[in-house]
Amino acid sequence: MDKLPLEIYANIVDQLIASSRFKVPLASYAAISSLWKLSIERHTFRDLRIETTELDEFAALFNGENISRRAALRKLYVTFILPTPSNGVPCCDVEGVPSDEADSVSFTTSVVELALILSSLGARSCQRYPLYLVFSKARRTFPSGVWKTCDNPDDWTRYRHGREQRIEARANFGQFEIFDNAAIPFIDDVTSFYFHHYEELVRSKYTWIPRIARCIPNLETFVLQGADSYQDGRNRRILKRHGARFSIFPGSLLTT
Repeated sequence: MDKLPLEIYANIVDQLIASSRFKVPLASYAAISSLWKLSIERHTFRDLRIETTELDEFAALFNGENISRRAALRKLYVTFILPTPSNGVPCCDVEGVPSDEADSVSFTTSVVELALILSSLGARSCQRYPLYLVFSKARRTFPSGVWKTCDNPDDWTRYRHGREQRIEARANFGQFEIFDNAAIPFIDDVTSFYFHHYEELVRSKYTWIPRIARCIPNLETFVLQGADSYQDGRNRRILKRHGARFSIFPGSLLTT
């Protein structure tokens, strides 16, 4: 079965993916032969999306001889899972005040662990394969089956906390960061880094920019995507602009 050129297998896999009648999971064909496995993993491992609670499982995908899968990996999208607020499951931002300290610990720990994994994969690979790393978002998880809403039990058309209350509460939230003493190893394989400043990541301090950038020696492209939202409130918007400017251009004398 492994007598055909690799290009033929690649074409067959491309046709399987393109076929509207293809219903069987592509990975199920990987056990046919070694070349089938190689051709399929070039697709299934090209773009991976993981959560920081899955970092151990992500690292295990490349154990032993499976380090060959690193050659297929081109883009890695990471979602950071932050801790549940100490006051339990909130109905909205008015009740769900996050802990800056707890979020900073979680964010720092996840970044360090991810960097250690990627650094190890690069050291074990036979050559360097460029990687596009994306910090796509951050969110919180709550116990299964536990969910509260901000619905008003006396009037289903209104919320217990109004829109203005929720906006004001979120505007007064603090910020989390990567600690100064975080031991982030060098990640030689990353050549492009993309940061989505959305969802819970809007609360991250831009001080992480130089701390991560100096650990990516082969960085060629850096993209910081976000929005200047009125709902963030005046003080946070100023902090975000100043934080971005002084993190990217330390000592800058530019004025806002």
